[in-house]
Amino acid sequence: MAIDSVLDSLPTKLGVVPSAQALVPIIEQLAASAADSGLRGRIAAMAAATNRSEMDDRVLNVIAAGALGVLPGGASLKPVIEPTYGWRVNSFLSALRHAMVSSKALKATMKKRSGQFIFYPEFYHEFPDSVDQRIAALARAHAGLGPTSPDLPALYTLGGLFDGAEALTQLKDMGKGGRGTTCVMTARGIYHAAGCDMIDGSPLTVNTPSGPVADLGTPTRKTDQTTKKTYLQARRIRADIADDGKAFQDNNEAIRPQLTIGDIYYVNGTGDHLYLARGGGAEAVHVGIIVGHAGDTYYTVDGGGGRGADVTLSPMRKMMFKKGAGWSFAELNRAKQWTHEGGTRSYSNAEVAVIDKAGADLDGDVAIRARLNSDRLFAGHKLNYEKAYSAWAAAIGTPSEKVCRHNLDVQIGNVKLLARSIAGGRVGEVRTIHGWWESESYNQLAWAGPKQIAELAR
Repeated sequence: MAIDSVLDSLPTKLGVVPSAQALVPIIEQLAASAADSGLRGRIAAMAAATNRSEMDDRVLNVIAAGALGVLPGGASLKPVIEPTYGWRVNSFLSALRHAMVSSKALKATMKKRSGQFIFYPEFYHEFPDSVDQRIAALARAHAGLGPTSPDLPALYTLGGLFDGAEALTQLKDMGKGGRGTTCVMTARGIYHAAGCDMIDGSPLTVNTPSGPVADLGTPTRKTDQTTKKTYLQARRIRADIADDGKAFQDNNEAIRPQLTIGDIYYVNGTGDHLYLARGGGAEAVHVGIIVGHAGDTYYTVDGGGGRGADVTLSPMRKMMFKKGAGWSFAELNRAKQWTHEGGTRSYSNAEVAVIDKAGADLDGDVAIRARLNSDRLFAGHKLNYEKAYSAWAAAIGTPSEKVCRHNLDVQIGNVKLLARSIAGGRVGEVRTIHGWWESESYNQLAWAGPKQIAELAR
């Protein structure tokens, strides 16, 4: 039968790490033959076998992916050690994940499996007994990635609940500065990838429009019986407000937050400092994941960097109390002193207006050149701006005018961004810790091991 020829050809096709595009037709063929008893029996037998070779692991994962919508991983399919961030996903499993979330034939199955099984088995095999270590490793594995990275969109599908195209569209929109809460999307995606069920509440969207409290709380939809209006209610309570002795007081230096590896930390503005510098009513709420912890010092991985869609690894931070504000992360300045001045900040509406004016004051070539020539902080932009301006002036009326104007606008934008950054560093207040979530608050997804695969293959 046709499925036999597909299976017989797999070792040749999987001899090198294939692209997701090359895997999609294989997944489609296997999904079309998912009811074949011989195929299902072969999957169960391979999953039960011990001491599989790397090729056996590859074949097993491909046929389990196409026929059952699960990834068992394997001893040979490990995550990769990376010198800067610590980890990277397994390249073969990454391509396979992309193929799965791109498969039309597998779409309904993936929606079901997303709430049952771990979608990143390489990290389960690396840390089978520690969800928090899996969370930290998965977070590091996605640090440094952005909208153009092939390894990032699958994370936002939440194990295949959403298809890859939907996640990629959302990611690209965030990368253009589109409205959204990519930091919450990232934290939710990493927790789900590590095995914490983040989708056990009401129907979700690929973005997180309701903010961290609701969207990290696996919310359920409720109806007010008086007004008949519906609202979302978090089902998973933050660790700092749960009744387990972990509460802290944001205005009390003696009662501090108890953050550790794997936690999702939550910061926001204090007092009337509620907004980000970009204005437009963008609130200062932010979440990230603790990936390193020693005493008072921390490393975090945070979504929402760059223009809104980059995932970043922070420099070393120290949890410190600032009088009049609360607990927050301080960073080392050039003098190797811990200070809140380099930390992330929030602003009042009046302060946002000051920042906006700093950028608006640099409209026009005369104003920009005056700043470049008089302020040493802008010295690094002078040569690039002057080259771009000269190229544009020379190109006026020629076919290259549009391109040269774009390059000049980029340089103008860089100068204005620096001006806004300098102004933002002189006003505002450090964002303070408002709470955190812990992995043990969530139901745990299963690993698609031999027993689970045998049951699915019946």
